[in-house]
Amino acid sequence: MQDIARQMPEYSIFTAGYLIRDPEHLAKVYGGPIGEEVNRRIAEALGIQLLQAVYLGTRQVSLAQPRTVRTPADLAGVKLRMPGSKEWLFLGQALGANPTPLAFTEVYLGLKTGTIDGQDNPLPTLKSAKFYEVTRQIVLTGHLVDALQLAISSKTWHALSAAHRAQMKRAAAKAASFNDENRVREENHGARRGRVQEDRAGSVPEVRVRGEVAARTPRAHQCGQIGDGPRLSRKRGLSPVFWDVGPI
Repeated sequence: MQDIARQMPEYSIFTAGYLIRDPEHLAKVYGGPIGEEVNRRIAEALGIQLLQAVYLGTRQVSLAQPRTVRTPADLAGVKLRMPGSKEWLFLGQALGANPTPLAFTEVYLGLKTGTIDGQDNPLPTLKSAKFYEVTRQIVLTGHLVDALQLAISSKTWHALSAAHRAQMKRAAAKAASFNDENRVREENHGARRGRVQEDRAGSVPEVRVRGEVAARTPRAHQCGQIGDGPRLSRKRGLSPVFWDVGPI
């Protein structure tokens, strides 16, 4: 997504917060008329044939030091690592933080040394990149349902026979299905690390981003600690939940 947006600024619309609801919505958008138009423009402008969108995960905020986070204002002053394009930096601002551009390969060290205070990525990435070693809190903002694209050179694509192109599309769809199912399973496993108990208060204020209602949840949930690890603030939708951090 980031690589395409750097060359086609209009593609950065897909970095807008809360634009896509969930993996199913993502598949419908890219598999429908909008996806067809995107594919056509990218093929014409970049010479790349997009075969299939795959679900990367829903991005959540993780912080090096715990704090109470219930509204975007609670992230004021937080140096939140974001990809370097202006659209991504705008997303960081909309979350209430101080967006700090930093390469993904520098995020772990940045969190460890204090160059940044937090980062945003899907929960499985926290495990694979071992960010849980240098963060103590996860805020489940769910602000961006992210995607990757399976792609091939347009020149190579058009050199294939119609039968081979159909086989490629079927293979890409099968690979995406395998990826999406497992990615969702990984995210659900991470969420189940917390034992959720319903908060008797039962109300959560609306959370507004740039004046617009981003989400509201009728019930708050709160979770006790697991073991002796640090406590971590989590959000389902945008409601506050606390759970223990550890490898997820």
